[in-house]
Amino acid sequence: MAAPETDFASQSGAYETIAFEPEDGLSDEWHLIVLGQTYSLCLVCREHREPSAKKAVALPHMDQSRRFEGIWTFERSVCCSGAELLLKRIAQYRPELKAKIQTALKSINHEISSGFNQVDPAPFADRLVTYLQAGQYKQNKAYRQIAVKERKERLVNSITTTIRKSLDPHQVLSEAVSELGQTVGSDRCIIYQCTSNDEAAIIEYEFKIPELPSLVNQSWNFGHNPWFKTIDQEQDCIFIEDIRENEQVLENPSFYGSYRVPEFIHY
Repeated sequence: MAAPETDFASQSGAYETIAFEPEDGLSDEWHLIVLGQTYSLCLVCREHREPSAKKAVALPHMDQSRRFEGIWTFERSVCCSGAELLLKRIAQYRPELKAKIQTALKSINHEISSGFNQVDPAPFADRLVTYLQAGQYKQNKAYRQIAVKERKERLVNSITTTIRKSLDPHQVLSEAVSELGQTVGSDRCIIYQCTSNDEAAIIEYEFKIPELPSLVNQSWNFGHNPWFKTIDQEQDCIFIEDIRENEQVLENPSFYGSYRVPEFIHY
């Protein structure tokens, strides 16, 4: 059973599918019920949403904050009661299945043993937990990729908008360095122009957090810069997780001292 907007339609095939109305309370519920002669399981839960969230369209990156409450049990009486309630609800949406539903209701037996399964539920529980953990990992990875893509798109759109508003290179680059710094969450972002033959460049455009001193109008010397040669040779971006532990910096004390690197790091 699922709401129509999930591309889930009422139809008959290898198994019956039921599409309920989006306004139905089931749209906030998530159930899994398994009944056998000596085995039963049910996962019954309901999503709790803020009143305003029900009217809003949920965004992919908001799924991680969704709140669910419910029960997961192997207690047969609970599983049977849940199955009966769902079958009766299905009859309202698919009256043509009345015969099948009546047969299913008659086959439900509440009286097996003391109410618990006669088989060890541990293997199923372990596999279910593993499945859910793997699904959560894939979901989180997808969210991160979507978030990165969104940040890139916002950055491109912002810079494009600035270029359309003004043909002044100074204004465009000032806006670009600000948007880039905020988008990547950097403590400092600088932009300067240079070629592989330049010995130094003047920093003209900078984004920084208030705690850091400004580098604007300061000379950036490439002779002692441990990364400039790497970038010039590879023609690609580089990433340094912690400048304080970077081997290239530690091996070039003149670079570390001449630019007062410790003063420019935000702890």
